[in-house]
Amino acid sequence: IEHVSDPVCALDQMVRCLHSNGTLIISTPNRLLNSPKKPHWAKPDNPYHVKEFMRNEFLCLLKNRFNHIEFFGQCIFWCRWLAPIMAKRIRSQVEDWYLEPEKCIVRRVRFYEEPFYFIFVCRAKK
Repeated sequence: IEHVSDPVCALDQMVRCLHSNGTLIISTPNRLLNSPKKPHWAKPDNPYHVKEFMRNEFLCLLKNRFNHIEFFGQCIFWCRWLAPIMAKRIRSQVEDWYLEPEKCIVRRVRFYEEPFYFIFVCRAKK
């Protein structure tokens, strides 16, 4: 959605194409983390993005179109943020989780956490 020139129109087309009991799973980068210190009307830092959203801004677009919305987030874990003594052990554990998909855990993001990407699971208003 961050790559299209008219995200509202794109979202309307997605809703139109959904089956009456269909589900839309949509993600978008968190503007707060991807383009910090930029006003909402300014071009995002990523040259391939036309528009990035804040959580509530995108949620408002979805609430007008869907009855049921679940919110998830994807956070990026960088080992370089850790003290060097722990980095190697943590990095190997994180690599194990990503190499073995059955160990990956999906969870809802708490509202006080800021995920790098927003993921919304939506059921159509029909």
